[in-house]
Amino acid sequence: MRKWILLVLVIGLLAAPVSAARFGAGMRMGFVGNGFDVNLHGSFMLSSSIEIEPSFDFIINGGTVISGIFKYHFNVPSVIPYAGLGAGLWVGYNTAGFALPFSAGVAVPLGSSFYLNAELRPILFIGEFGGGFSFGFEAGVTYYF
Repeated sequence: MRKWILLVLVIGLLAAPVSAARFGAGMRMGFVGNGFDVNLHGSFMLSSSIEIEPSFDFIINGGTVISGIFKYHFNVPSVIPYAGLGAGLWVGYNTAGFALPFSAGVAVPLGSSFYLNAELRPILFIGEFGGGFSFGFEAGVTYYF
């Protein structure tokens, strides 16, 4: 199981674009399924519309999801709505599986580099013991360097 986590981390670091226009980091908290979730994420803005987000979801009573999400930012004044789809690894209690996280939300500028994010986060799980679907909501802050 540790080999799978290491493999996903290495692929995520290799896939991180070196030519990104902006880099960011942040944290969101909320609920996914019936568990409390803490999400740590990075942000690589390739253009004003395309973002790659490596994401680590630590779900209490639900395991850990390590994923990469491709997000598209819509051009709307004063707020930034976005939608995305990703792929990753779900690590639960003595099992591992594949995760497909979806993302739909809005980013509201708080200052020159801070953004408040509110996001709906449904996740489809596929693993040894079958599959499942969790629906979640997260809110937090992202800082761009």
